[in-house]
Amino acid sequence: RWARHMAHEAFDPIWRSHRMYRTDAYLWLSQQMGLPPEKTHIGMFDQEQCGLAIKICNEWRMHN
Repeated sequence: RWARHMAHEAFDPIWRSHRMYRTDAYLWLSQQMGLPPEKTHIGMFDQEQCGLAIKICNEWRMHN
């Protein structure tokens, strides 16, 4: 549960910044993680997937 919370903390600023629509941000994340879009929902992620999402999102935010 804590890992999913932290994944949202990393992911939500991407779409809340209005750089991407929320749907587009989830599509981007699915591509980055190599997951089908229907499986790319932070609420469904395990701890390892949350860690990967956090890493990907933090890297994106550092460079954008």
